[in-house]
Amino acid sequence: MFLNRGPLEAAVEQPRRQQEDVVKFRSKDYLDRWINPPAVLEAEAKKMRRPARENCAMATPARATRDVLLYLLEHARLEDWQADCLSLVREESYYYAPQG
Repeated sequence: MFLNRGPLEAAVEQPRRQQEDVVKFRSKDYLDRWINPPAVLEAEAKKMRRPARENCAMATPARATRDVLLYLLEHARLEDWQADCLSLVREESYYYAPQG
C-alpha cells in the first residue's frame, strides 16, 4: 500500500494544448478593419502567446501512476491550503484502503 514506485524512465515532456485564437467581433466585410483592427488583434495574439511560451511544456510521468492525489500534490499549482486539503484526503484514503 505504501510502496514507493517511482518512474523507471525520465519524465516525458509533452506540449500543452494550444490556446484559442484571438476573439474577433462579428462584423460585415466592409466594416471588419474598423471593428477588428489588425494592430489590436496582433497585440492581443502576442499577449496570449507570452504565457504560452513560459509554460510551453508540462512534465508527465514515464509510467502511469494510480496515486492521482500524489501526482496532483507534486505537479499541480496549488495554494498551501489546497495542498493541505489534498494531503488530508490522501492520508484518510490510505487509512481506509485495507477495509475496501
